[in-house]
Amino acid sequence: MVRYIWRFYKSLFFEDLKTKPLLFMKEISNWLEIDPAIYKEANLSSENKSFNPKSKALHNLVNAINNKIEGFFRAHHSLKRYFRNLYYMFNDSNEKKEVVSNMAFKNLSSVYDPYNKKLFDMLCSRGYSAFPEWLGKDS
Repeated sequence: MVRYIWRFYKSLFFEDLKTKPLLFMKEISNWLEIDPAIYKEANLSSENKSFNPKSKALHNLVNAINNKIEGFFRAHHSLKRYFRNLYYMFNDSNEKKEVVSNMAFKNLSSVYDPYNKKLFDMLCSRGYSAFPEWLGKDS
């Protein structure tokens, strides 16, 4: 049964979506047997990036305004992009996200390494050859 089910699944990695979004979407289209031509002219930029606002009150106010006039911005995407970039310029704290300590990373690695190794071996046996760093041959 597992062999039968495997034919309906495709393993994809977030790293590929992030670094090569157009190629990623074309690969999915080909796998689903749908026309990838819609991605030829597509703008696959990040539209909902995560950030830490300097002012949560300003963030809540801007979100409330955005929700009220969202229809307008959908029709005028370049205007929305302009105001969003302006907003990020004023309210993005640019603080780095919390970094996992070396000790915590080693502990997590000791838990997940055996499973990553099994996943790596299984994907290799099914013809996969390109892997993200966290699932590389040294896993």
